[in-house]
Amino acid sequence: MLIPELNVGVVDIIVKELKNGKAAGRDDLTCEHLKNSHPVLICILTKLFTNMLKSGYVPYSFGEGILIPIPKNDKRNPNLIADYRGITICNIISKIFEKCILFLIKQFLVTSERQFGFKKETGCQQAIFAVRKVVDYYTANGSNVNLCTIDLASAFDRIYYGLLFTKLMEINYQKML
Repeated sequence: MLIPELNVGVVDIIVKELKNGKAAGRDDLTCEHLKNSHPVLICILTKLFTNMLKSGYVPYSFGEGILIPIPKNDKRNPNLIADYRGITICNIISKIFEKCILFLIKQFLVTSERQFGFKKETGCQQAIFAVRKVVDYYTANGSNVNLCTIDLASAFDRIYYGLLFTKLMEINYQKML
């Protein structure tokens, strides 16, 4: 498989598709700055991103962000950390670089048809519907159905992602052989 090349057209589309009105990162730049800048900036960003990909070097500031705690809802205890969700405001240039990487590797990001969460145009409703249909089928045919659920929401906060990504890449590599 050929990996698509990063070019000015791709970077230009990514910049134009950014949503207006978002908070600025630590660099105080917003997408409006980039959208209204001279077109030569897109050429400069393309060169920068291409060189970063070739050299394998990403500036440290691309990994920095401002963490903002958002209360989950008004009825919760404001003194508990678990009652907040965090959003991170990142530098706009790093967001564009991330979207460029996603463009380059999207053909390799394939998920199972049985996955419901964290997938575009799917959600809990499809999973609930599927479980309900399975339960209805077996009960209509005289079988007992036992269900067990586990809430793994907190488990994802404790995952060593480096190891997880390494294992996932090994599995995908083995499938390609």
